[in-house]
Amino acid sequence: MKELCGGVLFIDEAYSLTPDDSNIDYGKEALATLVKAMEDYKDELVVIFAGYTKEMKKFINSNSGIASRIGYTFEFENYKYEELYEIFEIKCRQYSLKIGPQVKEKVIGILKYFSSVENFGNGRFVDKLLQEILIKHSSSENLDENIDIIMEEDIPSIEEMAEKTFNNEKNVVLPSDVNEESRRWTAIHEIGHALIEYLHNGETTLKVINVVPEGNGTLGYVLHTPFKEKLHLTKRDYLNRIDVLLAGRAAEEVILGKVASGCWNDLEKATNLVTQMLKECGMSDTLGLISAKTIDTSIEMSQELDKEKKSVLNECYDETKKMLENNRNLFDKVINELMEKGTMSGEEFLELVK
Repeated sequence: MKELCGGVLFIDEAYSLTPDDSNIDYGKEALATLVKAMEDYKDELVVIFAGYTKEMKKFINSNSGIASRIGYTFEFENYKYEELYEIFEIKCRQYSLKIGPQVKEKVIGILKYFSSVENFGNGRFVDKLLQEILIKHSSSENLDENIDIIMEEDIPSIEEMAEKTFNNEKNVVLPSDVNEESRRWTAIHEIGHALIEYLHNGETTLKVINVVPEGNGTLGYVLHTPFKEKLHLTKRDYLNRIDVLLAGRAAEEVILGKVASGCWNDLEKATNLVTQMLKECGMSDTLGLISAKTIDTSIEMSQELDKEKKSVLNECYDETKKMLENNRNLFDKVINELMEKGTMSGEEFLELVK
């Protein structure tokens, strides 16, 4: 270690040093050596540990000596699919390859799908994709005519890339597995949340809604910007938030006439919020001005509180359904736009509803 003084020790995939059954003796010895060096030469040596976020957290927590000696932690965001496509174009130019019509759209579709996968290879995946493209290109019937041009038929399907990337180890949702009805169901649920939030507050925390299957196994996703917490919450504030939580389920019932099992998480959150409002905040008609956290509630009183919770949830749900029914034309307008585009930003949503 002494010969490293005055320099930088960069350890990539540092989590491979985490002691486990496969390297328990080597891992312990390596970490002990590193901890001692980081202490003995702390003014003369820079040590950088690098690797995937989840595995690195496990590595750091595996040794208190390492954790206490790490001064700074930096997390680098994954490339966005637009940036990955730029990398793809650069690599094509390096190989003196031209990009034919319709290629960009297909390549971006693949990058969108895989960019959500945990521990996604980023730049390495672009190399893998280009390698598969060149394999298909080399066997093209029109190779002599288009030897330096990547054509649409050279681009592998998402299913082909998934088979080579996951090696059948992951239970993933492929675009071919998802029909239009499933996509529309997801869109209806998510727009329900966003529309009720807008109708209550005149704004939305919605950042983006996506109803295109991705490599992390989801049918789609919704992202929100953190909302600014109010200093004082009234009962109406609580009820509005409960409405928003129930809005996905309510939208399914209003538009489709049935609800899916995916609503359980929203219902759990709404129930917890009702419990907080009634038991902790003195907003219960049953308890009056007292917090149930500070008293031992009797069986009878607990039963009355349960009845009140159910009543509040039912009233919020009915109110939410009525709001969606009264704004059905607006709801349909947003849904049709989202289904056509596959992705909608918060700004685009606001333009439509305003």
